Amino acid sequence: MLGVDDWAKRKGKSYGTILVDLERHRPIDLLPDRTSDALADWLRGHVGVEILSRDRGKDYAEGGRQGAPNEVQVADRWHLFKNLGDVLERVMTREHRRLRDAAAHIEETRPLDPPPEHELTRAEREKRDRRARRVERYETVQELKAKGLAISAIARATGLTWITAKKLASAPSVPERTVRRPGPVSVIPYDAYLRERWEAGNRNAEQLWRELREMGYQGSDQTVRRYIASWRWTDPPLPTGTSAFQPYSPRHVAWLFMQQRNTLSNEETTYLEHLRTDGQVAGLYDLVQTFCRMVRDRDVACLDDWLGAVSTSSFRDLCGFALHLKQDYEAVRAALSLPWSNGQTEGQITRLKLLKRQMYGRANLDL
Repeated sequence: MLGVDDWAKRKGKSYGTILVDLERHRPIDLLPDRTSDALADWLRGHVGVEILSRDRGKDYAEGGRQGAPNEVQVADRWHLFKNLGDVLERVMTREHRRLRDAAAHIEETRPLDPPPEHELTRAEREKRDRRARRVERYETVQELKAKGLAISAIARATGLTWITAKKLASAPSVPERTVRRPGPVSVIPYDAYLRERWEAGNRNAEQLWRELREMGYQGSDQTVRRYIASWRWTDPPLPTGTSAFQPYSPRHVAWLFMQQRNTLSNEETTYLEHLRTDGQVAGLYDLVQTFCRMVRDRDVACLDDWLGAVSTSSFRDLCGFALHLKQDYEAVRAALSLPWSNGQTEGQITRLKLLKRQMYGRANLDL
């Protein structure tokens, strides 16, 4: 039972291949590259491989077919989710209007007065002005388009590049900036606690950082110090709810589509429900949920029905995803019927990275 995956010798430059015995939970060999020929040669010299667990790349699939044509290839289930998430993110990137409408719906349920001009920070004023310029530029392009001007003429009249002019002319609404979710070292999730402690009289950044560490915060004390620095000049600090609710990023919405409903927060559930009021989005959501349940439960009997339902739908991106699954049909079917996956192989790669980075980075392929 063999697990195969690539690992970076120099990230973005050169890669190797790790081979893992999934039954004994140990690596077998390392290959100096990640080509199909290298894997095929190794398999020809090591007869007896019955199961080959891999990601959904073409090189390892072709190498497995050439080197051991009788083995059963298993597509990694995590990569099935990853591929679907990438498709959904592309779809949602084109749905600026729907994402913004859902955010406006949540904002209506918790109305807050906008802050006075003098209470806006410099960064907030600059952000507002930049968006105003984007809106003005979009409206100008749309007006010229309505007059019948070609994209090249619009670009010359506005001073934009041809690609930017085409993007604005074809967009149904003003393209918004992607809003990133707070990372694992962001202080934003702890904002309410920090403000409560600040108003209680605790102004020591080092002490506040230690308290956050006990709550699971992984960032540095300097991050906390910078976050509360402006509060020393505004006593009490400005409330957090003065700005409008920001639309979720396309990646966040793709993640929401793939999650089980009982794991979402109330705000995420409300956002998702408003998106699903559109019939087309609701149909897409149902297909995605069916696929996720099928992979989680390893319901192989549902695979053909799901592929058939997608092929008759109007979702072009999802049809492309289904087409790639059909091209790798046997491996995908094996992923739903067999317990093997590449999770253990990924863990061995993590261990390999630790070894590679020891000795001041002097570890090489031989070691």
